[in-house]
Amino acid sequence: MTKPVIDRGRMTPSYAVRPSHTTHKAGKKAGNNVRRMAALAAVLVTSAVTVAVAAGCATSVPDKVTITGHTLSREQIAHLIQDADSTFRRAAHAAGAAINRSSRCFLTFAAADHSEAGDALLCGPVLMYGTARNDLWARMPVRVVGSGDLHPAAPDFPPRPRPAGLTLARPDGAQPDDGANLPAPRPPSDEPGDMKYISAADLTGIPMKAPTGDGLLLGPSIAAKVAAVGTAAAYGRGPDAHSAAAGEQFLFLQWAPTPAFATVVSTDTPPGQLANQPPPTVGGAVIAGATRHPLPTVNGSPILGGATLVVSVPINTPAYLEINDQGCAQRLNLRTGERVTEPEFTPIYRRRNHAILGDQLTGALTNVRSGNTIRFHLTAAQAALTPFDRDRGYAPPGSTWLAITITDSSTDSGIGIPQFAPNAFTITTGSQRGIVAQQVTVGTELVRLLAPVPPTTTTATLTCSWRGAIAFIGTSAARPSHPATLSVTIPA
Repeated sequence: MTKPVIDRGRMTPSYAVRPSHTTHKAGKKAGNNVRRMAALAAVLVTSAVTVAVAAGCATSVPDKVTITGHTLSREQIAHLIQDADSTFRRAAHAAGAAINRSSRCFLTFAAADHSEAGDALLCGPVLMYGTARNDLWARMPVRVVGSGDLHPAAPDFPPRPRPAGLTLARPDGAQPDDGANLPAPRPPSDEPGDMKYISAADLTGIPMKAPTGDGLLLGPSIAAKVAAVGTAAAYGRGPDAHSAAAGEQFLFLQWAPTPAFATVVSTDTPPGQLANQPPPTVGGAVIAGATRHPLPTVNGSPILGGATLVVSVPINTPAYLEINDQGCAQRLNLRTGERVTEPEFTPIYRRRNHAILGDQLTGALTNVRSGNTIRFHLTAAQAALTPFDRDRGYAPPGSTWLAITITDSSTDSGIGIPQFAPNAFTITTGSQRGIVAQQVTVGTELVRLLAPVPPTTTTATLTCSWRGAIAFIGTSAARPSHPATLSVTIPA
């Protein structure tokens, strides 16, 4: 590129002078004034350039610069920077980032010798939602395409602070802006009613609060707890930020990893365990006004533990979470976290509805024919109050099942598993008469005892002594020779 030739000879200005008033003295004086002004302008320009370079804001670009091993002319550099500016602005607009008229891309030089630039440009200032106020500069790698030409890649968002020790330069001499006048960024808008699960990191900066009440949702197949709820117009950080649609806002519901109590709720659940995913019989939805939004599911079931749900709903519109389990629905106010208490949504579970027992019910069985006595023992692993059982369905109206899980049903002699008559066990609560416990078996083994009891039950006694009860060990019939009892206590 040919350097411009500057004529440093005497300047001969042209004057529109009226002939009758022109004198040699006046013309000489005017010429002197012009020369003095030109000299002053040259000093000011020189001072401005010196200040800019001394401040480290920007510097001139040499005629040739090497980038990623490729030497470019000043004209090629100008084309590269022009492409980078366009790519940067498009990416910033797509991400909802804030830029201004001075936002542009620069070559970076780490050494005093500016013949070799870094392999990435630095573009800014740019401000993105959720980032720090001084995170204003995005790195833009320069790639070599198949033809051997250099092209700018997409900028690396989110932006970061401007690196120290780098000199920024452009062919047009523009200087980097400090970004003080950048407007507030607005992330891209989600669709109205959009709903998804997000990571805990996306909640940074969102004012979350504990729910009103205990936040528990208990059903025949589930035990879930709401840890916190919140509202916001946007969430996320950098390119992953989201804005609510016009006229809407985001509601957040954060599930606790596990309930705040021992996780034995359903009689289908092994002692001390709770499945991370409820069965497909469980469904749920967010209800905003008259619109129902089904919950996202995995293998047909909603995620109710250890996740955060976000849903976009109209501003100031009542919104509820509804969980359906075996035909029973429970609702939770998404704005307060309070459980809805209308009769059709009243929980039928107590917060403390179980007890881990691990106790044994022991007794003796006397053979009807031989008179021989064999001791037996049953281990009662747990007791739970549950209105629904997978084998017996819902308990009778006004009552709940007392379900006692039985393990290790055997005899001391090891000759077989006792098989008890239907009336062999009774359950007594308070002053009520004993109720025959229903037996649930797997094959010939007793696995569960069920009896309908008042929902307020806290203590019960299991007895194996009903008159006329017959047990079978193998093919031999036997009777309990004396009552065997076991006390069950469920915390109030």
